[in-house]
Amino acid sequence: MRLEPPVPRSLSNVFCQKVTIAGVDFEPGVELMLNFKGIQKDPREWKEPETYCPERFDPKSPWYLKPNGEPRSSFAFCPFFGGKRICLGKTLAEFMTTFTLPLVMHHLDFEYVNPEHVVRKPNFQIASSQAPVIPMRIRTIRKL
Repeated sequence: MRLEPPVPRSLSNVFCQKVTIAGVDFEPGVELMLNFKGIQKDPREWKEPETYCPERFDPKSPWYLKPNGEPRSSFAFCPFFGGKRICLGKTLAEFMTTFTLPLVMHHLDFEYVNPEHVVRKPNFQIASSQAPVIPMRIRTIRKL
């Protein structure tokens, strides 16, 4: 979810009054969109940001800290964001990733049909009417 967030960018929000955030002034009518994919790959927050390394979330691991050795910002990983605009699918996604997904991965092996997809996945736009086609080969490792 850090390397390939389900939603790479937030929907745009428009300020309806003058607001100052972290010293930056925003006038009414200005649109703001958050780049989740960029936030979660910020080289100031992540050692080797393009590398898949689950140990990044283990407090005992050297990967847990920023490249300069300081603790990472709590906003460096924001797959569901928070506050009153938190993702509606957060609870379902957490359940799927902690229970169902490991069960499926224990029994099945997935392989991209197109080798290029290993390096570069097709873009998926949340507002798009058509999802990208990503053909996969599925092999049974253990019987269900």
